[in-house]
Parts: sequence; C-alpha cells; structure tokens
Amino acid sequence: MVSYFFLLSLLSLINTALAAPQVTVNSDQTVTGLDEGNGIESFKGIPYAQPPYGSLRFARPLAFNGSYDGFQATNFSASCIGLNSSIPDIYASVANQFNPITREMQPLINSMFNISTTTMDENCLYLNIYRPSGLTKDSKKPVMVWIHGGEFSRGGAIKYNGSHFVQASKNLNQDVLIVTFNYRLGAFGFLGGDAIKSEDSGNAGLLDQRLALEWVQDHIADFGGDPDRVTIFGQGSGAGSILNHLVALDGDFTYRSKPLARAAILQSPTALSLESITDNKPQRAFEKVAEVAGCGNRRTSTEKLACLRLTSQWQISRAQLFVNGTNNGIAWTPRSDGSYLRDRPKQLLTEGKIAHIPFIVGNQQDEGTIQAYSYTDIKTDEDFGNFLSNLVYSISTQEKKLVANLYPSDPSQGAPFGTGTQGQVTSQFKRVAAFLTDFKYQSGRRQLLQQTNDANVTRYNFLSTELQGLIPTLGTFHFNDLLWQWLEDSGPYKAYQDYFIAFANHLDPNNGTSLPHWPEYTDFNKETLEIEYNGFNITNDDFREEQIEFLITYPELSSLE
Repeated sequence: MVSYFFLLSLLSLINTALAAPQVTVNSDQTVTGLDEGNGIESFKGIPYAQPPYGSLRFARPLAFNGSYDGFQATNFSASCIGLNSSIPDIYASVANQFNPITREMQPLINSMFNISTTTMDENCLYLNIYRPSGLTKDSKKPVMVWIHGGEFSRGGAIKYNGSHFVQASKNLNQDVLIVTFNYRLGAFGFLGGDAIKSEDSGNAGLLDQRLALEWVQDHIADFGGDPDRVTIFGQGSGAGSILNHLVALDGDFTYRSKPLARAAILQSPTALSLESITDNKPQRAFEKVAEVAGCGNRRTSTEKLACLRLTSQWQISRAQLFVNGTNNGIAWTPRSDGSYLRDRPKQLLTEGKIAHIPFIVGNQQDEGTIQAYSYTDIKTDEDFGNFLSNLVYSISTQEKKLVANLYPSDPSQGAPFGTGTQGQVTSQFKRVAAFLTDFKYQSGRRQLLQQTNDANVTRYNFLSTELQGLIPTLGTFHFNDLLWQWLEDSGPYKAYQDYFIAFANHLDPNNGTSLPHWPEYTDFNKETLEIEYNGFNITNDDFREEQIEFLITYPELSSLE
C-alpha cells in the first residue's frame, strides 16, 4: 500500500513538472515557470541585473552575467527598499462614511499600498513575465512593459498581477504579454550630489529601468513576444519615468539602432525636474543621508560615498526617512546628470528633444487631493505662500502673487473640482489640492501634447472623472485608476484595460473593442475621452486652461523640486 501511494505521489510530481512551462533563453538555457491556470503562464523573479551590492550600490546597474539554465522562475523576488505609504490611512479616514463603492475600494487600496507583508531587500533587480499559454518563439505577440509608480520612493512589481491583464487580452482576442519589474527607489535609486556626479552614477533607478527595457529587447522573443511591438506603460512616477526616458540622450530612445519601445501609455505622469543632481537640494539630501547613516564625519563627499557603500542597507533606509521628513519638496526624482539626462529634463522637453512615438496620456481630475492631506497645517494665505516657496523651484514674490490669484482660497474653485464648498478639510485644503493637481500632473501632460503638435505623432488624451461626487474630500483622486486596471473588474475597468490592450496591438485603442470611439488628439480638435464610472464622453481639452497655461509659461512653476 505504501508503494502504491508513493507511486501516485511520484506520478503527480511528474505531471506537475511536465505541465510547468519552459522557455529556452540564450540558445541553451532552460527557464521553468508556472501554470497560473485559465490558459495563463508566468515566469517570476528573473534577474535582469547584477545585485547592486558594495561598489554597485548607488551606481549604474550591470547586466546579469550568470546562467539562466535550470532557473525556477516560480517566486517573486524581494521588492526594492522603499518608504511606507500613508495612503491607506488617509483613505480609511474619509471613505467609509460615504457609499458602497468607496467602501469596497478600501481593501483594494490596502492590498496595493500596504508594504507590511512585502519582503524588501537591496537585491531586488528582477522582472516577471505573464503570457497566454502555449506561446513559442514564433508567436510574436505584442508586449506591454509596466513601470510602477510611487513617487520614486515606494512600490514594487509584486503589487501588479499581470495575469489579470493577460486574461483581459484573451477576453478581447488580442493577446499580449505583460512584463513587470523592480527598480531601485529613494536614496538607493536617486541619490544625488557631487560625489555621485563625479563617477557618473546619477539616476541609478532610472538606469535600472533602462536595463530592464534592454533585457526585454534581448530576450522577450524567447517567451513568444515581439520586441518590435513593445508598449511601455506606467502611472504616476512610472509614467514620469517614461517621460524621462523619452527625453534622455536628447531624445535618442534606441537600443542597437532600434526603438526600445514603439509606443507609450502615460497615466498621470509626474512633472519633469528643472534641477541637476549637483544642485543644492540633492546635495543637502546626500549630506543628510551620510550624517544619519554614520558617515557624516568623513572629510570629503567621495569618502562619505565610500562609507555609505559599506554601511547596512537598513541604515540607509532609515536615513532617507530624515531627508523626506525635513524636505517639503521632492527628495527623490530623476535630475539632470549630464550623461543620460544631458540637461534638466524639463528643459529638454521645452526644447523638443523628445523621442517621437505614438502615445496615450491622461489624468485623473483631482490628482492632488490625496497629497493635500500632507499639508493640512496650511491654514492661512501666508502659509500658502510659504508652501509655494518650499515646493517650487526659485519662485519669485511676483510669481507667488500670480499663483495666489489663480488659486484663490475660495473652496468652490478648489479640488475636488465641481463640489462647491464641500470637502474643505481645512481653510486652504482645496486650494492646495488644486495647485498640486495642476503643478505635479496636469501641466506636464498638457505641455507634452503641446510639444508634440508638429511631430506627426499619433496621440490620444483622456481625463477621468469616475469618482466625481462620491468622495467629497478626494474626488477622482490620484492612482484610483490602478484599482480598476489591476484589481477590480467593475466600474470603468474596460477603459484602462481594453483601450490600452487594443492600442498595444494596433496603435489604435478602438480596434477590436466594443467601447465608444476614442478620437485621436490633434492640435486642431483637442478631443479628449472623459472616463466616467459607468460611461464615456468626448470633450475638449480645456480643463483648467488658464491655470495650466500659466504654469507652462513659467516653466519653473511646473517642475518637481
């Protein structure tokens, strides 16, 4: 009897092994993945870079140089070390009192932003591939590469289940492969300063992303994907990353003489920086990290950097909290490094030094409300002026007056928009939220559209209003689109799945869907898809035209600093 059960167990193991998908890479190296069920396979935790330890900490990544032969791609890697998020607590404090829709969103937000159950480690440069079952090297399916957001300081690929997206593509009969990956965050990925500049190590996190995209070009065909039909997509700082890549190398978005991607989808892209990594703010951040991590007594910046490479990863993780806690601007973001970003990123866009590829771009109507909760101590006009001075690059007194006139303290003109006097958490809350909406997100999108008017590029524009009136203090807040896109097949989910999948397949979001026709954006018509909770409208791109045009006219006012 024992031998009988042993044979059954052995047979079960053999069947499981036979069912596991396998791919041959580099001609003779076998990678084994997982059968996820429902005709979907995954390959998780594939290294694309060498572990960024020791001398590679803060430095440019080096491509993975080991063998993939026998690699079991069945588990996620650790996420890169990042900061915790206050978003679940903020949402819980305001949403439960309203309606079933907002209450149902609570566990989704906890799932996406709670990192307490997420393993983090410096050794995190891995990617994941999700695909329809049964593909071969000759399948040549379109590929969608996701760059996660999180203000360049939090998040990870594990939060985005690519199987969900692949299933949507199968339902649409427009198969895609999904690739997600980790990249270094916070101080590990975006430490600046003179010492970093002198060894050409700036923007390490951005270069991680670039290396992952190059890995896709080199290897995705082995998994059944088409390297000539790659669409990069991302949200928040993930979309901002895409924008930085498009202006990097003065707009040369190629690898081995071919585009790294043929199209892009930018959801709520963060504005580009007007700083260099050697400017005062990143240098101060470097000094603070060195001080808190126990390296502040070293004589030179070079010696401090060497010390930081020897200290514990958790010392650096702790040190970056002190930078964020004492800096009202943006501590961690891509900045000009003179090499990959050859000039200030915002300036590169203004000069038209951007790769011309088809794209979709769009915003949530009330992007700044969640972040405005970080500024509830702003209660007077003077406080608002100080807030501008801390946040905006070299703003003058005259410019502050102009901003104050365009962003009055009248709550009926603030965000969430269209809610009258409702949702005023403090006397300046809706004013701050309106400014953050335009300053961090809307102005960058509008300028991207303006700068590509003469480029003969296919463009589609959207504005989401799906939660208008449902949460008076938040409205259609930043990142809510991720919930429908990745976690919940309800409400406006098809807008963020079917349109995007069709675009990845055909460079036309309308091809093969049952959704309303989404017209192409041109300088003449400026037609924009408005995404509502249960429907769509076609509108003109004149949302907050006066305020956003002012921010674009004064470029220092539309730059993340």
